[in-house]
Amino acid sequence: MLEHITDHAAQAQARVIQKLKGKPKLAAFLATINRQHQEIENAFWQIYSQRSIDTSVGDPLDILGKIVGERRDGSLDADYRLRIRARIRANLSNGTVEVIFRVFRALLGSSAALATFTWVDAWPARFVFTIGAVAIPTAQVPIFVRFLYDSKAGGVGAHFGSQPVPDADAFTC
Repeated sequence: MLEHITDHAAQAQARVIQKLKGKPKLAAFLATINRQHQEIENAFWQIYSQRSIDTSVGDPLDILGKIVGERRDGSLDADYRLRIRARIRANLSNGTVEVIFRVFRALLGSSAALATFTWVDAWPARFVFTIGAVAIPTAQVPIFVRFLYDSKAGGVGAHFGSQPVPDADAFTC
């Protein structure tokens, strides 16, 4: 993992051999050189951090979404980040149950810990996928359906359902 180094000058001074420590001309030279290194490091770090899903905001985040094929559609940055992560997984999906579950865990974010996923196969090449115990706003259902269709295997039918309450709390006859 990359790390932002913020003390190039101090690190350079610490690496000077004992015999040359305390020499004012060498110390001034190292300070000058490493100030430039620090400026370059800071500039590259700023560019790098603006291109990360976790730290991008606004237009740079829109660019990341465009790269992976996910439209913002007026979403806030936090929600859009979830969809970008889910889109990456959907783009790489091989249509297996485990991979589709990963797509929806990414799409749900922190709510995924509360969610239950149900998969029921239907003959000949269909399945019903249900998310339970998490309320999905009606306006977001089309987004979830789109992710399901984009994640499943070609030629396989899929149906999406959601149940906002746990089974124990659901109405039963």
